[in-house]
Amino acid sequence: MCMDGVSSDAVHLLISTAQCNIATLLLLSSAWVRYAGTTRSLSKDGAYAFIITAQVGKATLPPVFVLYFR
Repeated sequence: MCMDGVSSDAVHLLISTAQCNIATLLLLSSAWVRYAGTTRSLSKDGAYAFIITAQVGKATLPPVFVLYFR
């Protein structure tokens, strides 16, 4: 039991839920940045920069959450 009468399983569940919510928000924001790169009003270089930035964000999120929040 933890100090406040909450079991360690419940604390782990709360932390896991928070991590999942943060990861979801970051992945959705990465998807929106990638979508923003598809607008026709951007130059080709600007669109490429948006898409690459989103891809790098999307690729680095899973390993960071696995290693940092173990």
